[in-house]
Amino acid sequence: MAELSINKQGISQYGVRSLDAPVLAASPMILEQTIEHYRPDIDVLRSIAVLGVVFFHAGFHTALGGYVGVDVFFVISGYLITRKIQEEIALGVFSFRDFYINRARRLFPALFVTVLVTFFLSSLLLAADHFKQFAQSAVWAALSASNIFFWIDSGYWAPDNQGMSRVLLNF
Repeated sequence: MAELSINKQGISQYGVRSLDAPVLAASPMILEQTIEHYRPDIDVLRSIAVLGVVFFHAGFHTALGGYVGVDVFFVISGYLITRKIQEEIALGVFSFRDFYINRARRLFPALFVTVLVTFFLSSLLLAADHFKQFAQSAVWAALSASNIFFWIDSGYWAPDNQGMSRVLLNF
């Protein structure tokens, strides 16, 4: 069986902190310098991704590709989050609890505003039966469970209007 190696900070090769290792306190200055790296090249990638999504929704389906723009956002997010976690682990200050609390603090305000604005506009623009379906799907989406709602609502195995199965509906 392979031996688990732990470095001076108590971090294993799997990025898990040993419970026996002392917690090394890092000054706020060190954390700020290490974790907060501004990357202008990533802003350029974000801009290109935004343009791709905007052009796609404007009807220019061949220009840059809206789906690619969304994928670029996911890749950028994964890179930045992974880099931050690795740096916090290296400093011995990473905590799953703090990580998820910080994610919620960052994402939930925008989610809340988006849901409220969308509900308001949908109540004005949609017919009553469509608004009812929208409201149901929005609740599931706010809980990050929209795939379950659409599966229950229409069934992945039910044929769509072209007679094809929806097994790959969300892929």
